[in-house]
Amino acid sequence: MAESNTIRPSVFSQETSTALQNLRGFRHVFIYIYADELDYEQVLENAERVKTVFLKISTELDIFIAWLEQHV
Repeated sequence: MAESNTIRPSVFSQETSTALQNLRGFRHVFIYIYADELDYEQVLENAERVKTVFLKISTELDIFIAWLEQHV
């Protein structure tokens, strides 16, 4: 079997990875504090961020899958 000289690209961009990390941090706070301590404005902001991040993830996964189909 021949060795491939192609380097696999990242699945997610740095921007998407950072956005996911920020949401993960909020998830931790959400799980481990009481509801009366929640900042509901922050909850709403993160809910909006999820919509954007989900679209980025979907797009980046499609791009990665297309790359795989061409190189595997």
